[in-house]
Amino acid sequence: MLLVRHFTIDQAERGATDRARYVSQFVLGSELKPRDFESPPSEKRTAKLDALFDRLVLVDGTLVADLIGRDGLVTYSTRHARIGKRIENPRTSRRFSLA
Repeated sequence: MLLVRHFTIDQAERGATDRARYVSQFVLGSELKPRDFESPPSEKRTAKLDALFDRLVLVDGTLVADLIGRDGLVTYSTRHARIGKRIENPRTSRRFSLA
C-alpha cells in the first residue's frame, strides 16, 4: 500500500512540475517580464496578471499559481494574500509554481 501511495504521489508531482514548466515556457513566456519576479507588481500590473492567469493558467483543475523570485519572495500569486511572503528553501533561479 505504501509503495502504491508513493508512486501515485510521485506521478502527481511530476505531472504538476511538467505542467508548470509548459505553462511558464510556452503559455506565459512572452507575457511575463523579469521584473515580475523581482518585487510585487503595481496595482495595474496585478490586474493584468490576474486576467492573464485567469484566462491561461487557472484551467484544468489548477487552483493557485505563484511567481517566486530567486530569494524566495512570492512576487505574484493568484491568491493575493500570498504576495510578499517568502517560501522556505528557495531555488537559485526564478520559479513559477502551480497547485
